[in-house]
Amino acid sequence: MKTAVDAIFMGKDRQFNRRFLQMCSHYLVEPTACTPAAGWEKGQVENQIGLVRKRFFTPRLRFKTYEEFNAWLLDRCIGWVKAHRH
Repeated sequence: MKTAVDAIFMGKDRQFNRRFLQMCSHYLVEPTACTPAAGWEKGQVENQIGLVRKRFFTPRLRFKTYEEFNAWLLDRCIGWVKAHRH
């Protein structure tokens, strides 16, 4: 896939390409585009990803099955939400 956006309209309105929308649908993700020339938005996303990695995946853990990993991750996420305001 070369680019996720076929056309840019006013504000955050975009026309996403078909393959990108299929991928989003498969992973149950709602795409939200950044505003052009607003570089600070990209940094916010990257910081959030870094925080998730630091909170839940450091140190790097190993699991026997995906089910075991998903159960552990669900418990950690619920525990984090209960302990921290959001």
